[in-house]
Amino acid sequence: VAMIGCIEVFNLEPTLQNMNDILTITIAPDFFGQTGDVRDVILIKSNWEIGISCKHNHQALKHQRLSNRIDFGQEWAGYP
Repeated sequence: VAMIGCIEVFNLEPTLQNMNDILTITIAPDFFGQTGDVRDVILIKSNWEIGISCKHNHQALKHQRLSNRIDFGQEWAGYP
């Protein structure tokens, strides 16, 4: 399953295939979650990073809780 997930990430993010830039893969420490960072695996290149939240025996992705106090259109997409 992990190999399938890695292949899918590489297919969805072609920038990862650029061999001229070092790719660092890290596993986030548990205390990141205490501050609201839900990423478990972080892929880092020189000018960007992608974080992945991994689930065990669960198909849902981690997401923010909906709230009537947060404008998700503005926060996530820049549209009020």
